[in-house]
Amino acid sequence: MPEFLVRFYHDLQSHVMGEVAPSPLQARLADEVEVLRRCRDWLERLKRGEEVVVNLRPETDAETESNRSAAKRSL
Repeated sequence: MPEFLVRFYHDLQSHVMGEVAPSPLQARLADEVEVLRRCRDWLERLKRGEEVVVNLRPETDAETESNRSAAKRSL
């Protein structure tokens, strides 16, 4: 993992532990990092030949709209 991401992660951990309140930018970046982690997980699962189901709506929506994806159709 690149050093700047390691530093960001450690800074984020101090915010999560309540030591310092995150700035709006840090909160936004933390959300985006989580999305990238999910994407990486989906790609790894597709690479292993597993089926991936992704909810295309934000978590705040009561309804869901899922999309099934298999490696042979996606990659």
